[in-house]
Amino acid sequence: MGNNKQIQLINKLLKKPLVQKFSVLAVALVVVGSVAYFGTQQNQGSHAASIGLLSMSAATGTLIQGNTVTVKLVEDSGTDLVNAVQASVTYDATKLQYVSMAEGTAFPTVAANSTGTAGLIRVGRATLPGAPATGSNTIVVLTFKVIGGSGTTSLAYDSAFSFLVRSTDNVNTLTSATGATYTLKLPAPTITSVSPVTGPTAGGTALTISGSYFVTGSTVTIGGVPATNIVVNGLTTPATMTITATTPAHAYGAVIVVVTNPDGQTVSKSAGFTYLAPVPTITGTNPNTGLTAGGTAVTISGTNFLSGATVKIGGLAATSVTVVAATSITAITPAHAAGGVDVVVTNPDGQAATAVAGYTYRIPAPVITTVAPISGPVAGGTSLTITGSNFVGITAVAIGGVAATSVTVVSTTSITAVTPVHASGLVTITVSNASGTATKTGAFTYILPAPTVSAVSPITGTASGGTLVTITGSNFVSGAKVTFGTTAATVVTFVSSTSLTAAAPANASGLTSVTVTNPDAQKATLASAYTYLTAGDANNDSRVNAIDLSILISHDGQNYPPADFNGDGTIGSADLAILIGKWTW
Repeated sequence: MGNNKQIQLINKLLKKPLVQKFSVLAVALVVVGSVAYFGTQQNQGSHAASIGLLSMSAATGTLIQGNTVTVKLVEDSGTDLVNAVQASVTYDATKLQYVSMAEGTAFPTVAANSTGTAGLIRVGRATLPGAPATGSNTIVVLTFKVIGGSGTTSLAYDSAFSFLVRSTDNVNTLTSATGATYTLKLPAPTITSVSPVTGPTAGGTALTISGSYFVTGSTVTIGGVPATNIVVNGLTTPATMTITATTPAHAYGAVIVVVTNPDGQTVSKSAGFTYLAPVPTITGTNPNTGLTAGGTAVTISGTNFLSGATVKIGGLAATSVTVVAATSITAITPAHAAGGVDVVVTNPDGQAATAVAGYTYRIPAPVITTVAPISGPVAGGTSLTITGSNFVGITAVAIGGVAATSVTVVSTTSITAVTPVHASGLVTITVSNASGTATKTGAFTYILPAPTVSAVSPITGTASGGTLVTITGSNFVSGAKVTFGTTAATVVTFVSSTSLTAAAPANASGLTSVTVTNPDAQKATLASAYTYLTAGDANNDSRVNAIDLSILISHDGQNYPPADFNGDGTIGSADLAILIGKWTW
């Protein structure tokens, strides 16, 4: 009989009730082979069984959904000789899926294999034509795929269809059949994303946690605090799931998100969610202006400032930042170009407040130390050099309140400029920028042109003085003084810039100079310009005699200064008396 027919026969026989199996098993095995061996043992069926065990290995364990598991069907006959075995195994087909079977170590001949019925596996094997087996042997190795994800599942021997056949008497020696019980677990959960990733410290943010193998009844903690309103949503497969939950209140900062399944398996996402403090605000900066060199201590007022906040002024980091309170920060300004800049406070959670143009950098006010030269003509045109400091952003240079011309800022310490036209006298110089004005009082003197004396008329007068003299020249100024020699005229009249009149003072006879001195102390002198005459000496020959008398007589009643000895404007008896009194022969 061919092997296929032999197997079919054994399968048919194995499907008979247990009471018939012992009478037919030997026949089935004889059909398969080794007639002489079993034939000599058929009359010993009354011998008692010493041991006959069926078990499974592994008998316990934890099975993860989606994985495969192998289970050995094991017989143990002790010292008895066993030449055939049948095992009928039941299992929960909703939790395990049969995959395959591999033969064991001592029973190479297949009598029957799996039934094709979910939840039931029957297998018959024999040692024929080999020698009977003793001790513990693997019958077959079964492979299952785990399709259940929680709870427990069992494999059991059906005693009505499971037995061991002792070769010496064809007796069923099975005394015990022990199955297996396994704990089922889903794979550990995973988190792929959390959305949104930020929310307020007050909590209440609706989160969606995406991942896999979440289980109804899973718990969620955010920063170690239980979330609420947890709902597990299966999408397409256990590997594509979400949990929705509501965040609890928590201090600000990044926190861990943890999902724990009912079986104790957990998954965490470090810094999966960040609690955001309330958004900071800036209400003011005091002072709100300072020098471009920086170093100004400012106080920033606002709300919701957090310890560790940073400050930028004009895009540059401030130094010595101290969060005094949730409403106040102190800081030192960095150096920056002049102008209005933004003030930005950024909390450690990344939220920021901006005060647009909240601070203004200004250049320092200028300072004037010296001016050279210190004087120049009223016509202007004097080139000045002004030295000092902080000559930055200069907007104006004025001389005596009038804008200078050709202003050049040579450096932060030097300016050149040309004086404008101005009245004579001391004037103030000012230099201005956006931060202020530097003033140098009496820094420059406008000077009139020096006077000149070209002529005096008359050119002679009596030593007793009083002669009215007209002085002609240029650049005379009202208030000018006139001196004859070293003696000042007491009565001086400003006629014009080219003419003065003065009453000659008394003086010794002889030639003397005439000097005009303007109020600015500039002066002009005409040497030997005026002659003081001796009284009675009309011809100025240093003698008073008949010649002088003749001159006096010839000019009687006239305005002739050389003979007007008393200076009354006419020649008369008074002059004659003086002449006679001075007669020298």
